[in-house]
Amino acid sequence: MNTDNLISWSNVVDDLIKMEDSTTLYFEALRKSRLRVKIIRQEKDDLIIKRISKLYFSSYEHPLIYSTSYIYKSLLTEEEDRLITAQELPLGRIFTQLNCESAIHKKNITVEDNIFENETILMNLPDGPLYKKRYDFLIGSRKVATIEEFFNLESIQRY
Repeated sequence: MNTDNLISWSNVVDDLIKMEDSTTLYFEALRKSRLRVKIIRQEKDDLIIKRISKLYFSSYEHPLIYSTSYIYKSLLTEEEDRLITAQELPLGRIFTQLNCESAIHKKNITVEDNIFENETILMNLPDGPLYKKRYDFLIGSRKVATIEEFFNLESIQRY
């Protein structure tokens, strides 16, 4: 059965805007397949791991989401730090693999609908607005990251 006919893409975008749970797990449940990540750049200093990545199913050249994550090293466990720096896995999968899924949530969510030229080009999208969702990523009371996700209806339809 082709599930594309059953999906309301505008509802998926609305879900992403409001979602306080893992973006990775949401897409994996929707597609019943593993979401993949292409790490474009990852920089590490004493305080922060800055990770720029594309989340995709078929091709990283046509991602669903482009994201920039600022991960706070001092709040990571040794195993979280090791997996983040050593493997190309979506953050949602790393954290749910090592922590109780119900402890993972987003706080301080802001959403902006604007023209982001650089991200639009990097996502291989035509000119047009993108949503920029920014939030704090928490595991229990640990604020482990601040994440920015860029997407729009067209990128999500690359499902």
